[in-house]
Amino acid sequence: MPRVRRWAPGPPRVLRPPAQPRRDLRPIPGRQARPYVRCMEIPEQYKYAVIPHALVDGAAEAIAFYAAAFGATESFRLEGDDGRIVHAEIRIHRSTLMLGDAEAPASPQSAAAGPSVVLHVYVPDVDALTGRAVTAGAELLTAPADMPYGARQSTLRDPFGHVWIFLTPLSG
Repeated sequence: MPRVRRWAPGPPRVLRPPAQPRRDLRPIPGRQARPYVRCMEIPEQYKYAVIPHALVDGAAEAIAFYAAAFGATESFRLEGDDGRIVHAEIRIHRSTLMLGDAEAPASPQSAAAGPSVVLHVYVPDVDALTGRAVTAGAELLTAPADMPYGARQSTLRDPFGHVWIFLTPLSG
């Protein structure tokens, strides 16, 4: 079982579980006796939000792609003994995306099967981000266009099968 760490902003950290997991048998106050589990506070960016957690084959490659295409920054990484990413977090224009290498019971997104979820992100300049993403290898599904609901929007598919809608609010 991997170590549990309190999330903190800053440069990405790579954590690897110890070879022999340590079992601390101190009870948590007010709960039945069980192995000690470290308590945490909900990080501010997760309060009142549904956070997407993408599972892919090749999470490290996905993180590199999202950095090149969308300007993502990595804030956290937890790797297993085999080097696969158990859990990582990236930020795309102040929005958080969790991701990791797919393993049972989940399976990676399949481009052939089509998406079951579309990811929406508001960005300062949808045209610039769309050009950058296509140059990095994203598939352009719809070019940036002004929409009747007051946003300029584009739709892209990343090399891992996920569909993204990027929007910039139109100014009056």
